[in-house]
Amino acid sequence: MSVQISDTGRGFETGTSEAIFQPFAQFGESGVREHGLGLGLAISRQLIELLGGSITAQSDGLGRGAMFTLTLPRGSVQGVGAITTGAGATTTGGLAG
Repeated sequence: MSVQISDTGRGFETGTSEAIFQPFAQFGESGVREHGLGLGLAISRQLIELLGGSITAQSDGLGRGAMFTLTLPRGSVQGVGAITTGAGATTTGGLAG
């Protein structure tokens, strides 16, 4: 099962898609510290890989947003049930419904 999530945010330079998953990676303006620690994508990838899945990212460059593809093997989210997120969205089986 695969899910694609895209945004219209800052994006990242072509060729850095693997680097953004490294712990403490931040890709802002040179010398400017961004918000957060740069751990979110690294932790996400580790958790997804523990479930036997993968996550990839692609962007057409700075200012062009990004698209993330999450792939999990069938059955890896069984028994998760429904979860209501803080935004009021309901997630079923671990994926937004």
